[in-house]
Amino acid sequence: MRGYTVEQMRESCAQKREWEKQFPLSHFVFRPISFYAASAVSRLTLSAPLVAAAGFAIALAGLVALVLLGELGPWPGITLLAVYALADAVDGNIARVTGTVTYYGRFLDGTLGILAEGVFFPALGAGLWLAGGTGTPFSSAPMLHAVAGLSVLVLMLYSALVEGGFGRYTIEKRKTEGSFEETLKKNIGSSRYRGSILYAVYLNAQAFTVQLLLLAVLTAAGRIGYFLPCMAGFYAAKFLFVTPYYLRRASSELG
Repeated sequence: MRGYTVEQMRESCAQKREWEKQFPLSHFVFRPISFYAASAVSRLTLSAPLVAAAGFAIALAGLVALVLLGELGPWPGITLLAVYALADAVDGNIARVTGTVTYYGRFLDGTLGILAEGVFFPALGAGLWLAGGTGTPFSSAPMLHAVAGLSVLVLMLYSALVEGGFGRYTIEKRKTEGSFEETLKKNIGSSRYRGSILYAVYLNAQAFTVQLLLLAVLTAAGRIGYFLPCMAGFYAAKFLFVTPYYLRRASSELG
């Protein structure tokens, strides 16, 4: 199998560069590395779904390692999840360079990402609970780590449901107005708040790669137990913000 060069991988991703600049860790670290990884993988397979499935298997191994962090330590799980994040970029590179981008592929990639990245928080919480939570904020009640992990997942999902609900009804309204295609092309990958530092921080705090980096930094500093409380606080603040925000927007734009 001939495969593709690093330069071909880079060129195929040109249309994503402007959008991905909002995520510096992905833009400057994971994406450039993914071009080399994708070039190597393309000599073995050109099936993006196969690469996505392999990445998901790596993510599952990383999640199991986090649950067993009491025996294995936190670094095997963190490392495997970093490899998964890289694989998540590689499958997209291969789909674009081979011209096989499909709605099914986007759905598969998004679904596997939701499953892996959502379970990340409960898995870490379960691992800290089983490890006894020694040296963490919940050392006297380690089960609270599991509660924190589940809380992050629930708050994250409910925030996404509120945002997604507004987006779905907005799309339906534009369809009935006959301007759906033009509006979609105009707005895709954009935000009214793009360019704001606060929005950039808010956006990146939800990026899996940034969350994984924060976990690695806290682990190296001996503060791994502070990660879930921080994430729970962030997603609680997000939920309390997005609910009234989208209710107001829905009232003015969809009413």
